[in-house]
Amino acid sequence: MRRPDVYGMLQEIQWKTFEDWRIFTQLEPLDREVYQLAYIAQMLFNIHRDPKTHPDGLPIERFVLSFDSEEAKPEEPAQTVEYMETVLLAWMDGHNASLKEKGQWPESLT
Repeated sequence: MRRPDVYGMLQEIQWKTFEDWRIFTQLEPLDREVYQLAYIAQMLFNIHRDPKTHPDGLPIERFVLSFDSEEAKPEEPAQTVEYMETVLLAWMDGHNASLKEKGQWPESLT
């Protein structure tokens, strides 16, 4: 496989062309790693997709991570920690009461 001669290319390229590319990458970063990961995720999804629900697969744009959009912000939890604690304690009380009724409650805990 032939290796590109980056230094030779840089010596041959005109300054204006180099500057245009530099400005372009500042305005539109390529984010190569993000697209590589998105491609892998897209490929895995499309391989294992349900042909009935996604006959054509999904485009790569659905898998590219976006850090500037509203989608990137973490979702608020649907339930507060206090609510989940209350539910868990109620479940534990009910379970313990059931054990006491059946006579399976350990004597050391009474």
